[in-house]
Amino acid sequence: MGQKLSAVKKTAAQQDAETGKRADDSLTSLKDLRKLRGELLQLIVGDDKDPHKLSINGMMWADTLVRCGVDMQGDGIASVIQQIYGQWAVGQTAIGIESVISNSLKVLFSTATGNSNQASKCSIAVGDICMLLRIDVLLYTYAFTSEELAKVTKNVVVVPTVLSGIDAANLNESVLRSQFSFCYGDANEEMQKGILDQLVSAWTPYVRGPVEPPSNGLTG
Repeated sequence: MGQKLSAVKKTAAQQDAETGKRADDSLTSLKDLRKLRGELLQLIVGDDKDPHKLSINGMMWADTLVRCGVDMQGDGIASVIQQIYGQWAVGQTAIGIESVISNSLKVLFSTATGNSNQASKCSIAVGDICMLLRIDVLLYTYAFTSEELAKVTKNVVVVPTVLSGIDAANLNESVLRSQFSFCYGDANEEMQKGILDQLVSAWTPYVRGPVEPPSNGLTG
């Protein structure tokens, strides 16, 4: 799952003075990268006019994860990401998003041009009060090439995440199903069924309309 910056900085401090200082300077600059990537994603989500994404009511939460020395299979850090937004997303959708992130990281690591790569992902999920959520993630990977950094860590993954509430009242089922297919098309059949059932179940109360009370057969 990789190491936090603080842990890598401790390793850098154990090198000789000059190497340690250069490595520490480079690692410190990652804090600026974390801030910039997080701000970039919030701007993208806040001004998103993509008709293929579900409309949102507003952003609810944002954070940026930074990990160094990440396994190129991506499973470990995907699990960490899932734990972070697991406080919001529940059930099959939370499991599905972890699978999506893991697969995306594997692709990023294997298709990097030069020493970096990036991709954006947009997923839909269900919260613990059956609220429909949109989770936007901006994945960025960078393999270190400097000799100083190579001695303490091999790469960094920066993952800003923005969680927003979906405008479920103005959402129709065909759009929901289309977005589901776009987000979870790579999941296995059993997982897809579980995710779709959870999404439709959470969406239905928004559009079903008021329930009439049962009649007692009396007239006023």
